[in-house]
Amino acid sequence: MSVKSLLLGTVAGLVVLSSAQAADVPFKARATSDYVRVCSLYGLGFYYIPGTDTCMRIGGYVRADFNYNALGGGTPSITGANGRRTRTDESLYGTRDRAVISVDARAQSAYGTVRSYIEMGFSNENQQGSSSPSAFFNRAFVQFAGFTFGRIQTPTAIFDVQNYQYGAAAIGTDSDDNGVNAANYIAEFGGGFSALLGIEEHGGGRAKSVINLSDPGALVAGVTPANNATGERFPDIETVLRLDQAWGRLGSFLALHDASGGYYGSGSVATVTTTAGHPGGKLGWAAGFGGQFNLPTLGEGDTIGAQFVYSQGATGYAAYGHNGAGLYGSGNNLALGFLSDATFATNTGAELTTAWSVTTGLEHNWTPALQTSVYGAYLKVDYNPTATNFFCVTGTTAAVQSAFNSLSNCNPDYSLWYVGSRTQWKPVKDLSLGIDVMYTHINSGFEGTASLAGNGARPAGTYSLGDKGIVSVTARAQKNF
Repeated sequence: MSVKSLLLGTVAGLVVLSSAQAADVPFKARATSDYVRVCSLYGLGFYYIPGTDTCMRIGGYVRADFNYNALGGGTPSITGANGRRTRTDESLYGTRDRAVISVDARAQSAYGTVRSYIEMGFSNENQQGSSSPSAFFNRAFVQFAGFTFGRIQTPTAIFDVQNYQYGAAAIGTDSDDNGVNAANYIAEFGGGFSALLGIEEHGGGRAKSVINLSDPGALVAGVTPANNATGERFPDIETVLRLDQAWGRLGSFLALHDASGGYYGSGSVATVTTTAGHPGGKLGWAAGFGGQFNLPTLGEGDTIGAQFVYSQGATGYAAYGHNGAGLYGSGNNLALGFLSDATFATNTGAELTTAWSVTTGLEHNWTPALQTSVYGAYLKVDYNPTATNFFCVTGTTAAVQSAFNSLSNCNPDYSLWYVGSRTQWKPVKDLSLGIDVMYTHINSGFEGTASLAGNGARPAGTYSLGDKGIVSVTARAQKNF
C-alpha cells in the first residue's frame, strides 16, 4: 500500500469511527483499503475521499538549496547589506531548506469541475549568520465555472523563466513561487483560444516605490527608495489572450496599475500631513507578449520560450522580483540603480517611470535523467526628461544631494541583465540534483563620480559609479512526492 493510500485510509477510518461513536452504535472497523478508491477522472494520483464524489491528490516536495554570492532564495547579492560586499555586511554563503505539501481536490457539478487547491510549507533560511524559519502559503484558490479566486501564479506570465533556473526570477512579470492574490474569469472559445479578465493585488512585488524627490531621506545608495505612494485604492486590472496547442503556447496581456503619489513635503513620509497637498492621480500600464514551444526534433521534452514586457508606471510587470541595485566593488566603486513606478517633487505632478524587459530560456534533455537549460534576461529602466529634472534640478537640494553630497553625472537611467545555465540529474524517479551558475551585470545609473555618506562598513568618500557584475551559484537537492 502506498503512503498516500495509507494516509487516506487512516483519515477514512477516523471519520467513520467518529461517526459511529457519535451515534452510540457498536462499530467494527473494516479494512481501510475498502474505503480508498482510485479516481481516474483527473489524472494519476487522485483518490476518492471516502463517502464523497470528490477526488483528492496529495503531493509536495522537500528541497535543500546551497548558495554562493546569493541570498537563501538564490537571488544574487546585488543590493542591500549583501551588496555592500564587506566582511561584516556580507555573507558569501547561504542556505534554505523548504518542505511543501499540496492538496488538490476536485468534483463534478452542473457547472463543470469544481476545484480547490492548497500549497503550503515551511522554510528555514540561513543568511548572514542568522536562521529565519517561516510558514507560508504559495497557493490557495477555488475554481468554478471559469472563475478563479485566491492565491495563484500571475496569468500574465505567458513564459515563466523560473522553470529554467533555480534563483528567483528578478526580471520579468512572473510572480515567482510566492504567487499573487487574484480573481479572474477565463472564457474558452475552442481550438485552444481563451481570454481572461481579472484583478490582481496591487502590492507585493507588483508595486514599486513612488518617490518623493523633495524628501531628503528618499534615496540611499543600495537601498530600496522610500515609498511615498497612495494606499491601495484599487487592484490591478488585467486581460490575457492565449493560444494553447500541442506544440506549445502563445499569449499577450495588458494590465493597469495605480501609480499615484502620496503627499508633498520635504520631511519623511511619516511626518508629512494632508495640508501639504499632493500630486494628481496617475494610472500606469504594462503590456507584453510571449510564448513557449516544444522542440521534439531537438530532444524529447525540450522547450524554448521568451517574453517581452513594456511598462509605464507599472515596472513590477517588467521586473517583479527587482527593487533596485547597489553593488559595491573593490575600493570605492559602486554600480547603482533606483527603481520606481513614478517620481514627483513638491508642487509637481507624478511622472511615470518606463521599464521594459525580455526573458528567454532553452532546455535540452540529454537523456531522460539529465537535462541542461540556458537562460537570460534584460531590464532597462528609463526616466523621462521631466523625471530626470526632478532628480537633477527640482529635487536635487533634497533627495539627490542628501544621498550623494555631490554628483558628476545626474542620469538615473540604468539597466540590468543576467545569463545562466542549470544542469539537473535525476538518478531515480522524482529526485533531482542540480547546479545553477548565473552572471548578473548592472549598467550603472549616475555613471561618473559621487561623494557618498557612509553605508554600513563602507566609509564616506568619493566613489566611482560604473558598471559591475557578480557570479552566483545555487546547488539544489529536491525530492518530489
